[in-house]
Amino acid sequence: MKRKICAALLLLAMISAAGCGDKEPINDDPTPSETVVSQAVNSDTAATSDNANTENSFSKVRMYDNVNTFSTYLFSNVMDSAENENTLISPLSVYLALSMLENGADGDTFKELNNSLNGYFNLSDALAEFMRLEPLPKEELNSFARYYNDTTDKNVLAIANAFWVADRDDLKPSDTFMSILRDYYNSDFFCSPMNADTINTINNWVSDNTNGKISDLLNENSPVSPDTAAIILNAVSFEDKWLIEYDPSESFTDIFYNSDGTDGSAVYMYSEENALHDEEYAKGFVKSYKNDRFSFAVLMPNEDVDFNEYAERLYTNDVFRDCISNSDVTTANTFLPKFEFDYDCSLKETLMRMGIKAAFDGETAVFSNMFDDASVHVEDVLHKTHIEVTEQGTQAQAATAIIMDEDAALLFDDIEEIKINRPFYFCIYDNEIKAPIFIGAVKNLMEE
Repeated sequence: MKRKICAALLLLAMISAAGCGDKEPINDDPTPSETVVSQAVNSDTAATSDNANTENSFSKVRMYDNVNTFSTYLFSNVMDSAENENTLISPLSVYLALSMLENGADGDTFKELNNSLNGYFNLSDALAEFMRLEPLPKEELNSFARYYNDTTDKNVLAIANAFWVADRDDLKPSDTFMSILRDYYNSDFFCSPMNADTINTINNWVSDNTNGKISDLLNENSPVSPDTAAIILNAVSFEDKWLIEYDPSESFTDIFYNSDGTDGSAVYMYSEENALHDEEYAKGFVKSYKNDRFSFAVLMPNEDVDFNEYAERLYTNDVFRDCISNSDVTTANTFLPKFEFDYDCSLKETLMRMGIKAAFDGETAVFSNMFDDASVHVEDVLHKTHIEVTEQGTQAQAATAIIMDEDAALLFDDIEEIKINRPFYFCIYDNEIKAPIFIGAVKNLMEE
C-alpha cells in the first residue's frame, strides 16, 4: 500500500513538472479596474470571469491589505518575545506555508487559520457576526499565491514549496489537497520515512532553494520523529543590487550603540538619499533596488522611545507602508551600517497568540481535507532566516517548516544627516502588493 501512495505522489510531481481581529485591513479606495485580478489558467488561456470568488481570481486590494496586516502583526508578536538579539522574519514565507496548511483544515481549525490569514486575530464567531466580517475564502488566497509566484522576477525573488509525507501505510494524502498544492503552489512532493536521512534531504532541499544560506533548518533538536506524519515547507530567496550602489571607498568604521548599553562597532556606508521619513517617534529613509518592485526601508526610533514597544506601531500605525508611500522628497546624508546575521525561532507560541490554536491541539485539530483516514495536528512551526546588506545590495533568505504529527569621517554638504547608529528596524518591501516580505530589527553590531 505504502508503495502505491508514494507512486501516486511521484506521479503528481511529474504532472506538475509537465504542467505548469484586532484590526480591519486598510483599504486604499481602489478603482474598479484594480479590484479583481484574473489569473491565467496556463500560459495560453486566461480566466475571463470578473467574479472575485472564481478559482482563478482574487480581490487585489483586500488581499494585499491582508498580507500587510498579517506581516506587521506577526512581526510585532515575534518582537514581544524576542530577547536582546537581532531579529528577522519573512512574513511572506510564513503566510504561504500557512496558506498551504489551510487547504487541509476543516471546522474551527480552518476558521482560525482563515481569519488570521485575513488579518482578523483572536476573533470570536459572535464578534465576527456583529462586525459583519467576510474573510476572503481560501480559493482567493490560493489564487494570490499562484499570481504572486507567476508575476515575480525569479532572479530577484525565488519561492519554492514542498510537501513531505511519511512513508507509512496509514497515511494517504487527499487527492484534492495534493492537486491544490500542485496547481497553486507549484509544490514539490516527497514520500519517505521520517528519519535522520530525511532530515538531511529536507535540509538539502532548503539549502538548494535559499542559495546555500540556510542549510540546517532541521537538526537533532527539531520535533521530527517516527510520529511525524508530514512537513509543509516554504523557502524564499531574495537578491538584488541597489539602484545606486554605495562607494566602498566612502565606507568607514564607527561606534554602534547597542541595545544593551554597550558600544559596538559597524562599517557605515554613505549615500545621499531623498526619500526620507521623519515622524514623531522615529526617522529613517527608503533606498531603491534595481528592480523597482522592491525597496529597502529603515526606521530608527528616537532615543526616548522604547525600542521593543515601537514594534507595535509598525502594525497599529502601518508605519512601513507610510514610510514607503509618503516619504519626503528631501535630500539628506545617510549612513547605513553593513550587517549580516542569521535568526531562527519557533513560531508556535506566536501563532497561538494570534488566534491559531486548534491546529496545535491533538484533540481539536481537524485536517480531514489533508489526509483521507488519519488524524493529525501541527506540532511546531520552525522559521529560519539570513540577511546580508553590503555596498552592492541585499540578499535575504527564509525557510518555514510546518511539522505535523499524527495523534498518538568624511566632508559633506550642509544638509540633514541621518546616521543609523542605534538599534533600528528595517524591511524589504514589495511595492506591488504594498507589504513587507522581510522585516527585521538590528539591536547589536560588532564589526569583526
